[in-house]
Amino acid sequence: MMPFVTLTSNELALRGLLEHTSIPPEVAVRIARNAGLSPARTARLLHSLLDLSVDTLKAMIRRVFDELEAEQTMQFVQQVAELDGLDLKEPISESTWKAIMLTNFSVTDSINVAQHGRAYDLHNCADFQGFSYDVTESRLSLRWVIVEFGSSGQHLEICFENVDYLTVHHRDSEMPVSEDLTLDHIGSVSHGIIDQMTFFKGPVYQVDAGEALLFQFRGGQAVVVHAKLAILKVTHLA
Repeated sequence: MMPFVTLTSNELALRGLLEHTSIPPEVAVRIARNAGLSPARTARLLHSLLDLSVDTLKAMIRRVFDELEAEQTMQFVQQVAELDGLDLKEPISESTWKAIMLTNFSVTDSINVAQHGRAYDLHNCADFQGFSYDVTESRLSLRWVIVEFGSSGQHLEICFENVDYLTVHHRDSEMPVSEDLTLDHIGSVSHGIIDQMTFFKGPVYQVDAGEALLFQFRGGQAVVVHAKLAILKVTHLA
């Protein structure tokens, strides 16, 4: 004989719902179980609703609960297997980079550098000549010729000292070589997204800690560098 169990208000509401719904007995058991009822409370809830003997009701409840338990166990096993097979990259560690010291110039926007009150437009008024890297000295040099009217013969060079990060991305083979002369923009790239070359910060009024400078050229080539300091040299060609 079933012990007397007082139905809660939620269980009474569920019974009221089931009384007006024509569903198979096993479905009713699943609904009760999914609502959080124990086997005994499920039996008490459905005893007056289903035209089943007590023994038949108990046996059905036991079987349905066992089936659901087995289904959940299988789902858990599959979820653990999915977790074990998940390929996650280790989080990027915090950068120990310090801000690049721009010793005698500033980057005033995405195409201009300035020194002693004079701005140099590296996009419209300069032709890029190339770069060189001294491995033994960890020194990178980027060179331009100024083509602005009245500045004929000026040579501009940005030198990076104590380089600790340098990467050069390939040019676009479909672009004419003449486009390699034109700087598209200067930006900064944070350490955490250093591999995402489509993102950069600009205009660059200062290079924050953990950021590298990006020089993107029209031909597709890009130079990304982080160093202890950078020096701007402006000279007249002989």
